[in-house]
Amino acid sequence: MHARTAPSSHVAAAEPPFTPRQQEVKNGQCEASPGSRDSHAIADGATRVSVRLPEICVKRSHNHRDLNAPRAGAAFADVASMLRFLTIVSVLAIARVAGAQPGVEDPPPPPAAPAPQPYVEKMFIHGGVLITVDHFLNAAYFADAGLRLGDLPLAVHASIAKGGSLDADNGGDFYRWTAGVEARSGLIGWGYTFVDLDLGYQHQTWGEPDPIADEFEVHRGGLAIARVGYDGGGDHIRVRATFELYKYHREFVEPMTTSWDTGGGITLSFGYRH
Repeated sequence: MHARTAPSSHVAAAEPPFTPRQQEVKNGQCEASPGSRDSHAIADGATRVSVRLPEICVKRSHNHRDLNAPRAGAAFADVASMLRFLTIVSVLAIARVAGAQPGVEDPPPPPAAPAPQPYVEKMFIHGGVLITVDHFLNAAYFADAGLRLGDLPLAVHASIAKGGSLDADNGGDFYRWTAGVEARSGLIGWGYTFVDLDLGYQHQTWGEPDPIADEFEVHRGGLAIARVGYDGGGDHIRVRATFELYKYHREFVEPMTTSWDTGGGITLSFGYRH
């Protein structure tokens, strides 16, 4: 007994009827025309082109960037080199223009400070002790004063000394005065050296004025003196040491005789100059 098969809901709906031509094409009984074959080839080619076109565009873009990258780098390097060259030329031009303008130049450096000049006095005075030796030994206090001749290293001066004379037997009084010219050197250490040329007069006594003993003698006469020494110290307070040689035209009064004696001496004095 055959079972009855229920109608299935999954049975496909009946296909619509084909035309005879469509049926022939479906069943392979009809060969496609040349026109249809061409249209199918064109469609396939278009499909392949549409699929390949994005890939071709991407590859061309990559190739274009790869080819242009070196040229872009070289161009950038050329531009940077040109900018450096223009910068250097501009700086040199500005410096040259600034150097050519007097108002832009740096001011000259201030002049160096002048070297300190030695103090130049107008007058001076000294006082000290004098020791000389001729036919007697003489010791005295003395004073010396003078004036400088402008800015010249020359001065005129005069001195006076008073003390005593003695020898091995007796002694007496001593005094003298001198006047002359003094020439000075430049600055040496704290002072200067000097040379004096003086003329003067000297008076000496020996013994006591005793008419009975008759032991009183007078020696007197003119002097020609040459001195050399050193004067040093501050601007005002000075110390001076001198060595001298002189010729003494001595007159011996009792009895009256004359002679040229040679003597020498030293002096040491402290002074003030203004």
